[in-house]
Amino acid sequence: IINFSIEAKMKTYNKSGKTLLAGLLATSLLTSSLLVSSGAMALTADGPLGAISAGTKDISITVAALVKISNIDTATFGTWDGTGPMELNDEVCIYANTASGSYTVTGDSTEGGTAFELDRSGTTSLAYAVAWKSTTGGTFSTGTALSEGVASPTFTGGDTSSQTCSSSDNATISIQILEASLQGVTGGVVAFTDVLTITISPV
Repeated sequence: IINFSIEAKMKTYNKSGKTLLAGLLATSLLTSSLLVSSGAMALTADGPLGAISAGTKDISITVAALVKISNIDTATFGTWDGTGPMELNDEVCIYANTASGSYTVTGDSTEGGTAFELDRSGTTSLAYAVAWKSTTGGTFSTGTALSEGVASPTFTGGDTSSQTCSSSDNATISIQILEASLQGVTGGVVAFTDVLTITISPV
């Protein structure tokens, strides 16, 4: 809303012994409502007394950039049989009310310092890797590898209208443990564990 104030001044002069008013005596306040993409705003005002009375009310709301990750499953690999790497792929739902559903992903390992690590009894660590794909049906090799504690490049494809993705997932978390890493640790009945935090940020 831009308010324009226009004031015209009074001018007097004498003619035939009489004082006459010439010109304009007026002070007016013009309110111009500029129509922009977000809509026009009026001024809040009470209505007058009369057969009908119409008042105006300003209404305003701000919608923040929001994201949500859901439908995450626990990653339980089971027992390694001594051959090959182990991989799990978990399809999840990403909601983002941003342009093109854009977001970044950051993975943080509770047991790792600057790398993704599983831990056993506080004495033995086991490295693993994490990748992200902004579609379903992904595998580690087709995803974008994440670095621990570092935001990923921008992904698109988050659902922009439904926080539950209309019950249809739209992204994949892939976790892989290499064969060389598995071969390098001592076997036992106690499992290696970690808590992986996946943080989605709007872009």
